[in-house]
Amino acid sequence: DVRPGTAIAAPIHVLTGTTDRLDPAAVSGWRTHTRAGYSLRSFEAGHFFIHERERDVLASIVSELTVPRWARSMESQQARRVE
Repeated sequence: DVRPGTAIAAPIHVLTGTTDRLDPAAVSGWRTHTRAGYSLRSFEAGHFFIHERERDVLASIVSELTVPRWARSMESQQARRVE
């Protein structure tokens, strides 16, 4: 049972495009919605980065779903950028 304003017990992996006009505070705001880990991955693309960088986006999702959390380095848990 999750109530509005309550953080969930599941990690949140946020994907964004570097040239999207989203407010960075809004993007990082997802961090407050989880108690189980937060990561951010930016792709060199715009708002439609999922189409522009489809292969990289899919690889990122697969990695997040298949690599055990304990096996990831501290660096991969922080914001990172794909060129």
